[in-house]
Amino acid sequence: MSTPIFYLHVEARGVQAEVRLNDAPIIELFVEYPQHAFPTISEWVINGENVLSVHVQQADETAQLRITLCQASLGDIPEPGSEVELAIVEWPPPLPAGATEVAEVAAPPMPPMPPILRAVGFATHSWAPWYWQSAPPFTADRRSVAELITWLRDLHATLAAGQIDPLAANSQFKFSEVAPVYDMTTAEAQTRLTQTWAHISAQPGWEIAAFDEADVDLRVRCDGRLIEPCTRDGLPLIRQIRPVGGDRWSMPIFVGRTHRDYVAGYLAIVR
Repeated sequence: MSTPIFYLHVEARGVQAEVRLNDAPIIELFVEYPQHAFPTISEWVINGENVLSVHVQQADETAQLRITLCQASLGDIPEPGSEVELAIVEWPPPLPAGATEVAEVAAPPMPPMPPILRAVGFATHSWAPWYWQSAPPFTADRRSVAELITWLRDLHATLAAGQIDPLAANSQFKFSEVAPVYDMTTAEAQTRLTQTWAHISAQPGWEIAAFDEADVDLRVRCDGRLIEPCTRDGLPLIRQIRPVGGDRWSMPIFVGRTHRDYVAGYLAIVR
């Protein structure tokens, strides 16, 4: 039986928004230019009901979008128009079935785009329920925030010192769940990380961006069960400070609790 792969088919213009699946951020849309993208998102797909949503910040008079949650077989490239669509978010809303276009003079004015557009789709896969689905939720109390900031600062310090092993060690939840989804072993996923790090960090002029606690934004994701640490402008905390050869490497991370109590090792990179 072939391995499924899930992805989004994104077409949008004239809208500034964040596209999410099950409250995990997938792609940002920009009002300044149209976008056409196919991000793979199998590691965020639940075996069962999935919520695809678009969180709108700005839309102009040309705003149009069609975002679909799709399924295919790993390695296949579906022909245009033959995609298996599990959920669709569309604006403007499609005409009712059987309706036809009416003259523009008779058409009612288009209402403003709602702040959130949402659709629900059902998916089936054989992977076990993801850890983040039942992870202990984060709270915004002083101790939780302080310990998370300290954990991030320490992790960043090891990377700034050129050490990738602590990042890999803290990513075992991620490797164990995500690697099989893309037909890899946990060891292969870890090797990819270490080889990528060795390549980029060896480039002349490469430097990791500094950790600035005043610029940290702890974004709550997946209904409070994961934290995405970013800058206040939405950049990943782990990123190179300037492009090298026209490329700028970054690594978004999603942190989960492995225990409800404050015990050793209770924070981990889940995605």
